[in-house]
Amino acid sequence: MRRILRFTIGVTLATATPIAVLLAKPGDFVGKAVRVDGVVTNVCVETTARAGFVRDYYVAVVEDGTAAYVREDHEQTLRNIRRFFGVVTSIRELSELWGRPRAGGQVT
Repeated sequence: MRRILRFTIGVTLATATPIAVLLAKPGDFVGKAVRVDGVVTNVCVETTARAGFVRDYYVAVVEDGTAAYVREDHEQTLRNIRRFFGVVTSIRELSELWGRPRAGGQVT
């Protein structure tokens, strides 16, 4: 069963936050995947995505789960993520992929 960790408000992998401490234990977080969403796309979201990338996590930024004050800043950050740091996906795509039941009825 996949372990999903969810933290909110001001969390970044760049500092010793609860999520950084948990993700530092490789055996505790199977698959090393990080879903990044929130505001502001070009500040907190990008910082967290970059921190995940340099720690060798598979980074998925949720395009329609992020926002910036200026649309172009949002778009440019998503371009950077696509080119260098991870994948850009949607809430729907992640729900379809990560919400599929496995054999035996377990949700992945």
